[in-house]
Amino acid sequence: LAARNELDLARRRRRVKLGTTAAVVLTLAGLGIGFATATFGIAASMSVLVVLATIWLRSLAHDELEVLQEKCNFVEGLTRALVDEIAPETKVKFSWDTTHSSHEKHEARTATSSHGNPKTYFKDRWLKLQCVLADGTRLKLYRQRNVKTKSGEVLRTHRRLRVQLWPNYDRYRTLERREREDLTKAIKDAVRASFHDPPEALKVRGRHKKHAIDIVIHQWDAEFLPQEIMALIGAYLEFMEPRRLHAEPATDGAW
Repeated sequence: LAARNELDLARRRRRVKLGTTAAVVLTLAGLGIGFATATFGIAASMSVLVVLATIWLRSLAHDELEVLQEKCNFVEGLTRALVDEIAPETKVKFSWDTTHSSHEKHEARTATSSHGNPKTYFKDRWLKLQCVLADGTRLKLYRQRNVKTKSGEVLRTHRRLRVQLWPNYDRYRTLERREREDLTKAIKDAVRASFHDPPEALKVRGRHKKHAIDIVIHQWDAEFLPQEIMALIGAYLEFMEPRRLHAEPATDGAW
């Protein structure tokens, strides 16, 4: 609900911005066409209009609404998918940042290209979610959006996902080294099979000292989808289920 409200507010701000921009563009277009028609004729008038329209559309190419829409879609989809997987009566810690990834507060460093153009690198750590799954596994999920700009233009967007899983060892037995390796492979296979765009970088490791499974995935040209996260979690749960310490008693169909 908060995501939808934030998006609606951004849309209203955008409509005001578009109205103001449109008024400025039309005014300039009118002046330009009037001057061009009087001086150079119809062809020049059309050229002025095309140039002004191009500038206007270009200014909207990386509108902050697109970034907010991407964030809201992910948050809404993930929370809907997770709602039946979270242990009842447990707390969910959640924080997110709805500002544009190239906002000045996300600036990480600056540089200068070989041609003297300014470059800026941003790190937008925009989402952190912590919860306990129904089997007692502790889940932490982080999203980060890195942006590189040159002379104010976005050159590259790099999306980073980190998922950490702490198995509930009151329910499961401690994994041996070979089993941790098998779990790593199972998660990697699930990512490769379920992600709509194969990730550019994928790292899965078992942190023995903390008994955690640490998954880091990088995407340069595609957004992460909520169903892909659930496929990853599903692969983990499927692997852990046969390693329960105590099996549920058989009911033989009795109530």
